[in-house]
Amino acid sequence: MCFSVEHQFGLHRLGRFSLRGRSMDTPGCLCYTRGGVAPHLTPDNLSTINNLPQVAHIPLPNVFKAAESIELLHDSGDTSMDLSSFTSSDFSSFISCQDLGNPAPSGFNLSHSVAIWPSCGKQLIDPGWYMSTLGRLRPAGFDSLSDGGTRESDKRKRAGKSVARTLSFLDACLSIKSHNADLENSVIFGVIEGGFYLEERKTSAEETAERPVDGFTIDALGYNYSDTTTCNDDSNAVTPTFRLELLEAVTERLPTHKPRLIYGFGRPDNVIDCFLTGVDLFDSSYPYIITSQARALVFSNTEIDSSAPEIDLSDPQYAQDFTPLLPNCRCLCCYKHVTKAYLHHLVTSKELLASVYLFAHNLQHYFEFFSRLRIAALNPESLNKMKSCISQQYLLYLSETK
Repeated sequence: MCFSVEHQFGLHRLGRFSLRGRSMDTPGCLCYTRGGVAPHLTPDNLSTINNLPQVAHIPLPNVFKAAESIELLHDSGDTSMDLSSFTSSDFSSFISCQDLGNPAPSGFNLSHSVAIWPSCGKQLIDPGWYMSTLGRLRPAGFDSLSDGGTRESDKRKRAGKSVARTLSFLDACLSIKSHNADLENSVIFGVIEGGFYLEERKTSAEETAERPVDGFTIDALGYNYSDTTTCNDDSNAVTPTFRLELLEAVTERLPTHKPRLIYGFGRPDNVIDCFLTGVDLFDSSYPYIITSQARALVFSNTEIDSSAPEIDLSDPQYAQDFTPLLPNCRCLCCYKHVTKAYLHHLVTSKELLASVYLFAHNLQHYFEFFSRLRIAALNPESLNKMKSCISQQYLLYLSETK
């Protein structure tokens, strides 16, 4: 792995992230997959998308059964098969413990094991099983095992346990990795937990930074984990501002020469806020999530617009709307002159083609957003304009949908 900071502007920076021969500019996002394959899209469909990230994000629950198959082959003497046998050679692979596109129930982790939720139901895994499985899969990179999934309503005691357990898991993973030849060329990201408590987050960041990890993953802080605003044991209301205060406290304690990845902040206005606090990499499960809700990204990157940044294609108002999602979009959907009316028909008829068109569009627009963010970040005035533009669109949109 190689990570270089090319431009530093206070806390935020522009850089270059390389993983097993595949490179991407930062800020950027991993390419979310289901079992190593982009959901809804064929390889030909995926190849039409511009600015496609070269690092595939592969949640472990989605390759759980494949890992079992590979284990049987290895036991029979065939050690040639690994994760690359199931994924495109155009990507390097990064494995996470949980699936951000399908958040798991919380409260099932134990002191020595973590619950994951593959299609066959809940499975408890410990560091030994986890690292052994990764050794067979041989990914380019992976998160250390972590006790995540903390919620806003969790007590400080639970947050403290998540930090202690995650550090214990990290030490075990690092120890096993050092003796596993199959993982010699794989990078490990230390996971930072601590719930919504400032001192716990600081402790987790400082302790993780002392370990010989290759990068950092900031977990259980984003909006994928909750949708309410409550108060924690310290009587701090968990507002968007407080989340960013926690995030800034974490990034300030991390070394600048290693990449920072965050989960759960996928909405474009949230991405910009996280980038400004020093985050380099994001997951791209957000386009998948809104596609499953029949919504399309239509926000403007440059102009303050009173129209909604996302539209719901199941809404009857689009039944007679014969305009494209975005006039100048070059995605598979808009390029073929697919109209909102036709998409509404596909959605309401529950046609599989609806997800194909919507996901292709959402991915294209999302990756284009990151490309424009990197350009805007070179000029403070342009960055402030882009932040203001997107924030105001979502502020108005969220106030109308409450």
